Amino acid sequence: METRCLFINLGLWSLGLTIFLPSLPGQSEFEETRTTLRKWIETESEIARANNEWMEEKEILDNILAVLGSEKAVLQERLQKSEEEISQADAKRAMLGAKRDGLKEASGAINRVIQGLEGKLRKLHPYFPEPLQNTIAPLYTRIPEIGEDTSASLSARMQNIVGILTQVDKFNGGITLHSSPKTLGNGQTVQVKTLYIGLGCAFFIDKLGSYAGIGIPGPEGWDFQERPDLVPAIREAMDVYEDPQKANFVQLPIGVN
Repeated sequence: METRCLFINLGLWSLGLTIFLPSLPGQSEFEETRTTLRKWIETESEIARANNEWMEEKEILDNILAVLGSEKAVLQERLQKSEEEISQADAKRAMLGAKRDGLKEASGAINRVIQGLEGKLRKLHPYFPEPLQNTIAPLYTRIPEIGEDTSASLSARMQNIVGILTQVDKFNGGITLHSSPKTLGNGQTVQVKTLYIGLGCAFFIDKLGSYAGIGIPGPEGWDFQERPDLVPAIREAMDVYEDPQKANFVQLPIGVN
């Protein structure tokens, strides 16, 4: 009897369980919840991973920004230095330009002075006696003609002028004896000695003492005139010059134009 009741109870419990189970939450809701939870966990993991990556990238970006900041400071310093150098270069260029203009103006003034001196030397050249012309010939040929372009520097031209004037002054301060052929009025050529008294005048006489005279400078060159009356005085002057022991006062006419 008890056994039968047990079976009946078990059957009823089983029936009740069967009847009760349909009233519990469905399996689909559980799966949906689990899926949602899994997606949430995955999302949180993705967010955490993205955050970690961002922190790493942020650190890299911060380092890049720091390097760029240093580069910017260096570039700004270089730019400032370049601007200062440009300003200094502009100032120096302006100073050199002003100096160049000043030198150009000074060179123009010096060139005008040199041209004036060269022009005077050209005009004076005929007044120079033959021996002086021979001495300064190498220097005189360097003087450019009027309007002629010359490659010689101003300093070279000035040195040339000084060289000529030095020889002119030396000749003018002394007495010079020069031997050269001269053509007589009859067309005959004789060898004469000419005694130049500075640049003012000269006396000449031939070896035989039959031909003598005086010479004076002029714009067309030296003009020599026969003076037979001066033969004794000129011969004596020649002797005194060639032999100082025969020193004596000799009277000769001095004429300067």
